[in-house]
Amino acid sequence: MQYDTIQLKPGSTCRLDDISTLPPQKSWEKDQAVERIEDNAKTVADLARRLYADNRRAILLILQGMDTSGKDSTIR
Repeated sequence: MQYDTIQLKPGSTCRLDDISTLPPQKSWEKDQAVERIEDNAKTVADLARRLYADNRRAILLILQGMDTSGKDSTIR
């Protein structure tokens, strides 16, 4: 299961309310979710290292979640 990737061209604009925030139709089992989170964390760490090393680009990451959903700990 994969979410759509959203990429914007430099200088373009985007309306966040035009982007669906609904999860995919099929739900995950907890075991699958934990495994996927671990895989994604490794991928994000590698990409963050490359982005930092390149020192030419930036990234905007938008975290959306209810209270106590873990946004603060994700930022830390």
